[in-house]
Amino acid sequence: MRTSEWVYPVDDALERQLDQVAYFCKNAPRGEVLKALLTQPEGSFVLRFSESKKKCLALSVRVPFTHNPT
Repeated sequence: MRTSEWVYPVDDALERQLDQVAYFCKNAPRGEVLKALLTQPEGSFVLRFSESKKKCLALSVRVPFTHNPT
């Protein structure tokens, strides 16, 4: 599975707002998120903190297998 990670710096105010939404999984490991997304419908997504960039976000999206065959 090929994935890309985009990051965005997060301040305390934004983090407080993100804590209020269901799609924000603050400290979920990347591998765990990707595994969970495989069981969800296409278009499902999770926003979490990046494991490699401190105070940055990563967005993981479930796409059709035909869009990401490897």
